[in-house]
Amino acid sequence: MEETIPDKNLFMICAALEESALSTLPAGYHLRTCRRDELALWKAIHFDDPVTAEEYHPYMTEYFTRVYAPQADLFFQTCLFVCRPAFG
Repeated sequence: MEETIPDKNLFMICAALEESALSTLPAGYHLRTCRRDELALWKAIHFDDPVTAEEYHPYMTEYFTRVYAPQADLFFQTCLFVCRPAFG
């Protein structure tokens, strides 16, 4: 019988910035904030495939509403996306 990993939330934090962990983005990549019209994208990026993302969409909606919505302006000012260069 195959063992499975329990479905638990994992949050990673550090008490102090570890500068040796920092690096620069590859050429052409850039950071930008998440726009309000991209909330569905934010809800989906935590999952490995679109089917799982859709399955967990109600959970992510509830999670956003409970955790981030009370300070939605701050969320959208500080949630960052790493964007790759456009090709072709």
